[in-house]
Amino acid sequence: MRCTISSAGARLVLLALACLGGCGGGQAPAAPGPVDGGGPGPADAAPPPATTDGDLPGSCGQVRCETPPANRCEGDVLKTFYDPNGTCQAGVCSYRYTMQTCPHGCQAGQCLQDDCDGGTCGPPGGMPGMCDGGACDAGGCSSPQCQADPCSQVQCNAPPPNQCDGSMLKTYYDPNGTCSAGTCSYRFTTSACPRGCQDGKCITVSCLPGSASFTADVTDLASLQTVGPLPALAGGAGYEIRSYMQVKDSYAGVRVPIYAPANMTIQASVHYHDPLHDPADADYQGEWGLMFEASCTTQISFAHIREVVQKIADVTVTSGSSAGELVSHPVDFLAGEIIGYYKRGPGYFAWDFVVTDSSVTNQFINMPRYVDGQLKFLHAICPYDPYPSQMRQPYLDLLGTNNDPPTVGRKCGTVAHDRAGTIAGVWFHAPYTGGGADAARSASGNPLSVFRAETDAVYLADLDGDTTTVGFETFRIDPTNPTYRDPETVTSSYCYERRTTPTAEPSGWAYFNLASATELHVAYAQQGGCPPTFPATGVRTYYR
Repeated sequence: MRCTISSAGARLVLLALACLGGCGGGQAPAAPGPVDGGGPGPADAAPPPATTDGDLPGSCGQVRCETPPANRCEGDVLKTFYDPNGTCQAGVCSYRYTMQTCPHGCQAGQCLQDDCDGGTCGPPGGMPGMCDGGACDAGGCSSPQCQADPCSQVQCNAPPPNQCDGSMLKTYYDPNGTCSAGTCSYRFTTSACPRGCQDGKCITVSCLPGSASFTADVTDLASLQTVGPLPALAGGAGYEIRSYMQVKDSYAGVRVPIYAPANMTIQASVHYHDPLHDPADADYQGEWGLMFEASCTTQISFAHIREVVQKIADVTVTSGSSAGELVSHPVDFLAGEIIGYYKRGPGYFAWDFVVTDSSVTNQFINMPRYVDGQLKFLHAICPYDPYPSQMRQPYLDLLGTNNDPPTVGRKCGTVAHDRAGTIAGVWFHAPYTGGGADAARSASGNPLSVFRAETDAVYLADLDGDTTTVGFETFRIDPTNPTYRDPETVTSSYCYERRTTPTAEPSGWAYFNLASATELHVAYAQQGGCPPTFPATGVRTYYR
């Protein structure tokens, strides 16, 4: 029910799954040979029609290869040309054919039959007969079993139309059949139709134009404690495009179904084992990252799914990492159809829901960096926007995190927090020089993220701090913190202090100094409070 993914689409798919799991195009199969044991032989050349004005000698130009040679005998071998559409090379047409040995000889483009075992004979101008065990002579059959030949008046030159046999397509390719007991039979091939067969054709419906509209809930809403606003902080630091679907404590160990929110087609899949999973979770059998196409512009992704339906498992290509692979062939799902299940276990309480739409373009300060290598950030949208308002509101009412209960009127948020002339947004280790995805970006998020979340908390998230202890980890600055300030209002220098309560002593600080529209200097410490001025040493530089 969807279009085949393009090479550009495949790049986006695999990038998305790489980040979802750990935080192209396919080649058509070769056509099978005829079921009766014959196979396509080598091409046979036939002279092309005369070239038209403008054709170059020896080139194919306007040559149309639509007239195969007549079937012909080569000794006792019959050469049957069965494909009316040939190919042109160097100005010469060639057509596919089969070779058939004639046990009783070949004449006039046909195999001869045995005179005395099923052959035809009879007086000149009289009713032809069929000889069964006897011999033909000048007057007809000498055998008393001579009878009328049921094939004598039958012409086998009208094969049936191509037809479906379940999900298999039966293609009749030889216009010249054979007659037996008055019945014609024709040579054919069979081929599988991954999306089914209808009216003698494999089903290959193109994608739906425009953005997708969601018509079914993505899960049972009763199972959800919160749904996360954008952006998410993956692993405590990575700035991400997912919405965390937090499952209630009371649903621990329960198989929570996940549904297709719209008619959609799976394009990529991966099954992997998270090395950080709790070994005490005896039910852990790995997890899945899935990517679907819901329209020509809309992609839907899920991660940390614990179980998938069989038709997804059947098309998943084995991968050595969590990066994911294109499926062996696309599989369609109807809105509301179950695609898998999530089960809350020790240390795990949420699965990921991601939607991107290429018709939507988020704006960042340095757009070439995102156009070239950060496509998922460029086109990420709130996963609940495609729902009609009546279905969308229950999700918006659940917007929150495990630290921030849902609040009435909260917005879903955006991943585009860059604000010109301020420190707000995402930052990288090196200036952008072009040539693909930023080498400094890890699988989990941007090196540095500075933003005010929809929960009103300000996050200063240094990915390096969480992975190598070089940075200042993640500071959450609540509105009650004396140093609280929206990063979108910081246009020069400012220092944030980390505090457990408004009156507690500072337990670390991060000092920002905006050097230019695309360069940011940062100094930090894991203890104590802000220094009186921006430090002269221990400064790290980040870039848009």
